[in-house]
Amino acid sequence: MESNANLYQQEVVQLLKQIIEPILKNDIVSLGMIRNLRIVDDYIYLRLYIGSHQHHLKPEIESKLSSLSWCKKTYFKFVQFRVLKQL
Repeated sequence: MESNANLYQQEVVQLLKQIIEPILKNDIVSLGMIRNLRIVDDYIYLRLYIGSHQHHLKPEIESKLSSLSWCKKTYFKFVQFRVLKQL
């Protein structure tokens, strides 16, 4: 039998897959933008890897995850990366 944490993690991943990065036209999970997703008790911890043009995704993620009745709080760590231009 699966633990609640495993079931909760699957539920979180399914919600995050509904969020589409508009420029790349793919969901943020498939793009590898979500890392270190952990469920501890009734709390969600995750890292979101974003570019400078993707800060608009934060409120959408917060909104999606706030719909989870079991989740008391979500903790994000935002990691911004820079795209280096080729010379």
